Amino acid sequence: MPAADVAARTALIGLFGLALLYTLHLAKAILLPVVLAVLLALVLSPWVTLLWRRGAPRPLGAAVVVLALLGTVTAGVVQLADPANAWIARAPAVMRDLEYKLVGVKRSVAVMNQAAQKVEEIANAGDASPRPKVAVKEPGFTGRLLAATPGAIISAGTVLVLLYFLLAHGNLCLRNLVGATHQFGKRRRTIVMLRAVRQELVNYLMTIVCINLALGAATAGVLHLAGMPNPVLWGVMAGVFNFVPYLGPALSLSVIGVVAVLSFDEVWRMLLPPCLFAVLTVIEGQFLVPHVVGRRFTLNPVVILLSTMLWGWMWGIPGVLIAVPLLVALKIVCDHADGLKPLGMLVSGAGGRDGPIAPALPTSDKPAPHPAVVRES
Repeated sequence: MPAADVAARTALIGLFGLALLYTLHLAKAILLPVVLAVLLALVLSPWVTLLWRRGAPRPLGAAVVVLALLGTVTAGVVQLADPANAWIARAPAVMRDLEYKLVGVKRSVAVMNQAAQKVEEIANAGDASPRPKVAVKEPGFTGRLLAATPGAIISAGTVLVLLYFLLAHGNLCLRNLVGATHQFGKRRRTIVMLRAVRQELVNYLMTIVCINLALGAATAGVLHLAGMPNPVLWGVMAGVFNFVPYLGPALSLSVIGVVAVLSFDEVWRMLLPPCLFAVLTVIEGQFLVPHVVGRRFTLNPVVILLSTMLWGWMWGIPGVLIAVPLLVALKIVCDHADGLKPLGMLVSGAGGRDGPIAPALPTSDKPAPHPAVVRES
């Protein structure tokens, strides 16, 4: 292929990628509920199948599962609303208490600020004209929360409606997709690939959900034993944040550490809750996940961070939470499509089955024998 054609093809692919990213960012209000509904449908579909095997029609089973999900989420929100509101209302007092307990750090920061101000005064000594200061008043946390509530309610309702129809009639969409392939051989390969992709996605999502639930329950238990206030709230936070690898556990550790500093006076009691949570995250990340999930779903850490940043920029906090499941879905699809296997190897965090990428260097100066000679011998 001529160099000009290669350059034109590369430029066309790059323009298509930029247009795709812009479209995903622009269509957030439409695509985000769809993606959330699809992921939830994959997690909850085994329960609908179980009810169907017990004799319940799929629409009825889907309604039961969706209502059970809605009831569970509503009960959790009601139980955690009061502690969360109490911590939000105590935010100014919390900041004052934290400032009092970290007075030594504050003094060091104040010295650095004074030095920076002196440097700025020296740099601006020749400029006698005063610089006007403009203060922009931004809405507070409560105002932003109230402004985002109607949109969140509409999005949640859209997700529930889509979830019901995907659980009740998802197989019909799959049959119609397969029916678009007229040749029997291609139709059979498509059925096998779609079933394998769907089953692996279901297994992965259910496994990760169970692991995060276990981490949240264990966190709530150890924090309760350590005497932390509202341990269930911090356990739920840890379980939800754990959907974001690396960044989520670090953020949970920071929040638990701040709450421990504010809740206790003894140093050892301040250090005990974050240390216990750190031990739980090490057990979960280094032992539980590798043995339960396995190397099949191992991802490249660099790709995980880039994917988290990309989806967070496009879709905000929901994008951060679903970045890794979408990356795993991409890897599973690439592993089952011959033309996309190089992309799947790029996303994967496991090494090749044949050892290192580069061939082993010869240990002596004697040239390696020709392959034909090796076969003859």
